[in-house]
Amino acid sequence: FFSDYRFAIMPSNDSLQVQIRIRPLNHKEEAQGCKNHWCLEDNCMYEIVPSSGRRANEFTFDHINGPEASTHEVYDSVAQDIVKETVSGFNATIFVYGQTSSGKTFTMSGTDDEKQHGLIHLAVQDMWDLASESTEWDYTIKVSFLEIYNEKERDLLDPSNTKLSLVQSFGGVTCVGLTTITVTSVEEIIRLLAKGKVHRETGATGMNDTSSRSHAIFQVHLESRPKGKTNDDYVRYSVLNLVDLAGSERQRDTRAEGQRKLEGSMINKSLLTLQKVIKAMADCGGDREKAVHIPFRESKLTRILDNSLGGDAKTLIICTVTPVNIHRAETLSVLQFARLAKMIKNKPRVNEKLSDKLLIQQYKQEIDTLRQRVTKLEAMAHQPAPACEKENAMPKASNVSATAPQIAQWQAKISNMDNMVSLYARRFLDLKERTEKKRPRRMTWIDADSLFELRDRGIEVYDEKNKQWTGCSLKREIDVCRKGGRISCPSRFGEQTSEPWGRGPQTRSASSDKTELQQRSRESLEKMVADLHKEVQDCKETMRHADGEITKMLQERLEWLDVLEQQKSAVQAAVTAAFQVHKQERVDFVNRLKAVIW
Repeated sequence: FFSDYRFAIMPSNDSLQVQIRIRPLNHKEEAQGCKNHWCLEDNCMYEIVPSSGRRANEFTFDHINGPEASTHEVYDSVAQDIVKETVSGFNATIFVYGQTSSGKTFTMSGTDDEKQHGLIHLAVQDMWDLASESTEWDYTIKVSFLEIYNEKERDLLDPSNTKLSLVQSFGGVTCVGLTTITVTSVEEIIRLLAKGKVHRETGATGMNDTSSRSHAIFQVHLESRPKGKTNDDYVRYSVLNLVDLAGSERQRDTRAEGQRKLEGSMINKSLLTLQKVIKAMADCGGDREKAVHIPFRESKLTRILDNSLGGDAKTLIICTVTPVNIHRAETLSVLQFARLAKMIKNKPRVNEKLSDKLLIQQYKQEIDTLRQRVTKLEAMAHQPAPACEKENAMPKASNVSATAPQIAQWQAKISNMDNMVSLYARRFLDLKERTEKKRPRRMTWIDADSLFELRDRGIEVYDEKNKQWTGCSLKREIDVCRKGGRISCPSRFGEQTSEPWGRGPQTRSASSDKTELQQRSRESLEKMVADLHKEVQDCKETMRHADGEITKMLQERLEWLDVLEQQKSAVQAAVTAAFQVHKQERVDFVNRLKAVIW
């Protein structure tokens, strides 16, 4: 048992391809003196209005083959690429459309002459060569030949087989009971094609001695498996439909009667339904999903072509026309049909047929992969810095981590400096107030109270003359003086004594140097305060810069977290979708067994 087809959707829609082939004048038309009515310029066809000589009814297509083009050239233009896609696993359809006697059967079937082989012969030869040369796939090729005659299915490979019916299944419409033969060579395919053509309905009309009275569909089925694999765990399945349509005709032109008249009406009915289908799809922009109703079921032909018109197959329509003036109306109708067909968009898919076991295994692997991605993204979201940041992001992240402990140090240092600035400012103002007072007494370099207070706080004063810091060092000098008996009050330095102080080499008069001392002290304190202010400003500037860097990094990290959250949500949605697809395919597998036979 197999699960239903698993489709690999192509990245974009493919427009249905349309190619025009203009046949040359035949002997009958030349004998009647017919002239070319249509003009061809590059890939544009148009007619000339006799009265004015101006262009009218211009039609432009991707490929137009003139009367001189051979069937080989027609095949090489587009059909060859379609055949290659079929070998790659795509369903494909090539069919010819046009009025009777415009060269449809000649284009599709050709003759036995190698130079005049038809598209079927050229296609199966290319297909066989591609399958034989493949180093990755083993191919099994089968063929079948179906005819739609008077809206009835006929098996051209086994005319006695009358138990045929069209069945709507998940992969499209198939003909149940149709003979399908496995082939081993191109020659066998050509023999089966010739056998089927013998049983095909043809007849003479007023326009064609061997007019096809039915639609013929030659199908080439390909099954491909990976090289060396004999089981059915994984199979690619594709079909190439080569369709030779019966030609549209007017009763007054064919002069048909009786059975030929009935055949003509059935042919016209099915072709009219095909035109209605094409027009309905063109009216909705070529997307069949947007159409309100498309009359596929009104004809056996359109039911078979259901998957080829707006479905998942690659499709080529070759419109054959005659350029003579007596068939101007028919040619114009075919060109208008071709222009509408160009608007149809197909959605080609590779058909992969997987066993339930392999399908479940693949889904498990896909789910495990998605879960690993989710786990990885979650881990990245909680990392200090995303691994996918820019090249200069990693140094920034390290700078931020290195700056964090420094911030606390800078804050403590700034606080201490603020305290020191306040202290020096108070001492400076106090010193200024003291020096402004005139005192009739001898003083040392600095007021004793101030000196001892500074000493107790561990602060020194710089002596620019002696080039040293004084304060705590003066205490030792004072102790020396006390031992010499020159200071009577131990708690005050610089207070008046009974014995004059300053008559030796270790003393000096403060009155003569009072102004100089005050000036030096003031300048020293001002300089220290200015330096401290500058250092504080530098620290604050560093802090602001660090804060800016931290804020910037935090913003970048938040942005990355948002991106990771979005990726996480997307992966979770993909996992959920995978579960839903698997569930739906299981349901489709059950429903496939309940296909309705129409």
